[in-house]
Order: sequence, then C-alpha cells, then structure tokens
Amino acid sequence: MHAEKAITEPVAKLGGDPAWLEEPCRPLHPRTGEPLDFIAQIPVPVGPADGFRMAYLFLSYEDYETGGMDPEDGEAVLVIQLGGRIPAFATVGPAGTRGRSLFAFDAEDEKVPVEFRIETRPVPEEQER
Repeated sequence: MHAEKAITEPVAKLGGDPAWLEEPCRPLHPRTGEPLDFIAQIPVPVGPADGFRMAYLFLSYEDYETGGMDPEDGEAVLVIQLGGRIPAFATVGPAGTRGRSLFAFDAEDEKVPVEFRIETRPVPEEQER
C-alpha cells in the first residue's frame, strides 16, 4: 500500500528512510564510497527472550543493475538491529550519512521517491503445512 506520509515507525515497508532501532549505520558502496540505496525494512521473527529486531536491506544501483554479482562484495548489505549485526564485508558511513531510497519516474522522467507499507497476514495453518 502506497504511503500517504512518511512511515517513521519500525514496521515492514519498502522505500522511504529507515526507522532505525539503534544508531543509524548506512552501508557505503565499496568502490565509490557512495551510500547504498535503502530498499526495505522487515521485522525479524525472534523468540520471546530475544526482543524485537528489524532487518534493513540496502543495494547499490548503477545503470539498472542492483546489488552486484557477488553476495559478499558489499554492493548488497542486510543490517540487523537490535544487536548490531553488520556483515564483515560491509563498509558503514559516518554518523549522519544519508542516501537514496526507492524511486519511480514521473511524467517528466524525473526520479520521485516512493514508500510503501507492507501489510502482512498470518498464513492459515493448513497452508503453512
């Protein structure tokens, strides 16, 4: 569902700005040093003792290619918070680093930021099996 206003709470969404649970840690492209594009944030199911976690997906975007070809080249990074799980191959920008997010093209072929709420529903038990 397209968001009418910015989604700032820790819920499943595509685009916009990350709603960080801890200190922001935006990954950078390993060659260019530019911030990777924020794609989505998704709640991570955990046990009752583990608390709440959120996964944040970042990808590089160059000439219609996203995320690179090697899963550990730093062009695609999944950050998990709480707990500070950042892959060893990722480079993180300094505090305050901001970057792009998802976008669409308008009638004038200009990039326009977009943000979508992801609404989930439990799967009926018979389908789960």
